[in-house]
Amino acid sequence: MLASITPLGERGRGRNWNTTVAFYVVGSVLGGATRGLALGSLGALVPADLRPSPAGVALILAVLLVIAAAIETGWLRIPIPSLARQVNEDWLDQYRGWVIGFGFGYQLGLAAVVYITTASLWVVFIAEFLTFSPIGGLALGALFGFVRSIPIFATRRVRSTQELRRAHTTMHRLGPVAERTLSTACGVAAVVLVVTVIV
Repeated sequence: MLASITPLGERGRGRNWNTTVAFYVVGSVLGGATRGLALGSLGALVPADLRPSPAGVALILAVLLVIAAAIETGWLRIPIPSLARQVNEDWLDQYRGWVIGFGFGYQLGLAAVVYITTASLWVVFIAEFLTFSPIGGLALGALFGFVRSIPIFATRRVRSTQELRRAHTTMHRLGPVAERTLSTACGVAAVVLVVTVIV
């Protein structure tokens, strides 16, 4: 999908890449915020006396992050629950740039309505629930949505077919690196949470 929204592609469709991307970022943030608000609101329904302490929440998330890291590295083979759905690329030739940007961004920000390819995403969902707060869930979800939108800026220099081919090659080459980085980040985050509890 990233390779579909480029300055080259948007120019060819008579649209402005900056406008499409701006709405993509806004949509992604709002999609993440919507999901976070919903999960945080569900968490708020848990009676206070049944909620784990902040230290307990940190330990739960640390364990889940370790499990996610094990899945990402292939040490643990567990199927990741996911819908068999992706954003509709037919939109690219049917709608205005702001509609495409916002629509794609919102769906990817929601995350749960498209393919989930990483176990760490479920840790984010659980973390939003464990805020036990609509505002906490919304803030965490909005942050997720913003971070998820950042990779689209990798296409900002694609203004020719040669640059598009190079971008595809680079993305393909960096795929395994991204997976290792994600698993490492999960492990580091787990350690940080545990150390926070101990200290």
